[in-house]
Amino acid sequence: MTDLEELPRTDNEYVKKDDSVQWLKERSEPTPEEIMNSVISKPYGQTGKTFNKPFSDVRIKGDARFVETVAGLLKSFVDCESVNTRLDIQLQKVKDKETGEPTDTWSLYIKSAERGSGRQP
Repeated sequence: MTDLEELPRTDNEYVKKDDSVQWLKERSEPTPEEIMNSVISKPYGQTGKTFNKPFSDVRIKGDARFVETVAGLLKSFVDCESVNTRLDIQLQKVKDKETGEPTDTWSLYIKSAERGSGRQP
């Protein structure tokens, strides 16, 4: 069992802020190998919403400087590419929902996904 799973939660499954902050402070920077060993790839052919599934997914949103800075912590995900898995990455400017115009906000989504049969990196 992980430290995360042992944290006390509210009836709505939220971890209280103080407990979350303490947990975050106790985290050490993982090695690339630790990241790779922790990734759960999205199965090939998976459709529909995946938020409630245990597939590994990182989402970052903010201005260009913030996204670029935090992205440096995620370089190990590039190593997810293999014969069996692919890196699913989406980097884009966020559009205003009402006008459709680009904003000054960027988003980066990264996840590992299983390849279909016969596909190579």
